[in-house]
Amino acid sequence: MADGAVQFLVEKLTTLVVQKASLIGDSLDEFEEIKLEFEGMKAFLRDADSRKERDDGVGSWVRQVREVAHDVEDIIDEFMHLKENRNYHHQQRNGFNDLLYNVLHFPKKIISSHDIAVRLQKIKVKVHSVLEMGNRYGFDRIDDGRSLNDDAERWRLHRDNSIFLDEDEIVGMEEDREELLQWLKGAETRRRIVSIVGMGGLGKTTLVTKVFHDQVVNQQFDCCAWISVSQTYRIEELLRRMIEECFVPKQVLVPSNLGSMDYRQLVNVLIDYLHQKSYLIVLDDVWSIDLWSKVRVAFPNNKAGSRIILTTRNENVASSVGIGSRVHRLQPLLENNAWILFCHKAFWNNQDRTCPLELQCIVRKGL
Repeated sequence: MADGAVQFLVEKLTTLVVQKASLIGDSLDEFEEIKLEFEGMKAFLRDADSRKERDDGVGSWVRQVREVAHDVEDIIDEFMHLKENRNYHHQQRNGFNDLLYNVLHFPKKIISSHDIAVRLQKIKVKVHSVLEMGNRYGFDRIDDGRSLNDDAERWRLHRDNSIFLDEDEIVGMEEDREELLQWLKGAETRRRIVSIVGMGGLGKTTLVTKVFHDQVVNQQFDCCAWISVSQTYRIEELLRRMIEECFVPKQVLVPSNLGSMDYRQLVNVLIDYLHQKSYLIVLDDVWSIDLWSKVRVAFPNNKAGSRIILTTRNENVASSVGIGSRVHRLQPLLENNAWILFCHKAFWNNQDRTCPLELQCIVRKGL
């Protein structure tokens, strides 16, 4: 049965996600998102298997689940092979040779990790498409008695992945983080919005992640939700994810017909739930003004101190948010901070994580 393959894959993904290794880097969130998508598929598969004999379309969907599961399994195996290969070479070296190897092979590490990241993005789109097809078939969520408490625990584990984000990763952004924290903790009761703007790779998501998982911030709001948007979003699916992010951690029952609700119904569910609550919503990687115009109606201005954070590369998105908003432009790292961050990444296995003096000339020329 297809759910056996998916169960095996979810366990494999879980093993990978909980490993704290520098190799995982920015791919950690991608693997976690894929794992959550497959957990959603698990809830449909038993109903799908019972219907596939009398519905060719359902049978085709089950086969697609199995195929995409194998695709994900392949990239996990490649990922783990890359990790094990690096560990092997690390064990074969020591001292100066070890440092020299890191410097000379650092570009190759970046290329390998980049290739995996690109493939992960493509697979993530495919996985999401298959899950959406399951929603359209209207499968019942038969899930071996999984309780709301189980869903809440899964949500907490997802949020706890912030422990994988080292303080080193916010080198040079300490003032940005402090400013954002002060804004979130401010006494202003009106709903307020901030747009974090900057080109790709500046660390917008990294900055907001550290703030979002701040203990004081979490205690301040009745409801917190993080939604990754991307260029290929579907507004109904984003709203469904917002509802789940708001409901599950509070052990509020998600509507059983959530998968079949249309845009207007989904907006009404969010308004009804949020209208008397203080909430923090993060919309990460917003590419279009159109998205904000569609989701803003779901966020009531209830004078409860609610906050909304958008991250975007598009200045037009930031300027379109409107009254009561502010724009925080993230700047490229200063040369000294960029060097510190590079050394922390390239020489992570050194005790002080700095570049040895005898290598600095070589390394700086190569940057």
